[in-house]
Amino acid sequence: MKHLDRGTKKVLVNAGDGTEHAIKWTGKTTWERTTDAGKGITEGSEVTVKYTEKAGEKTAIGIKNAGKDVGKAIQ
Repeated sequence: MKHLDRGTKKVLVNAGDGTEHAIKWTGKTTWERTTDAGKGITEGSEVTVKYTEKAGEKTAIGIKNAGKDVGKAIQ
């Protein structure tokens, strides 16, 4: 995770191939291993994002905190 902006409901993530992806989330987006739309996720956290793309805009279906210290982050 490069950046998470709760105001605009967007995340900026770096993919494994070095590309950056700006992805918005909605009220239907599910959050796994985190609480309240990403609380406990910080810049530099490892996440996985499932998303759809329509007309060049990416919308998250689900975001998962994949970091090894996730248990500590959400306690």
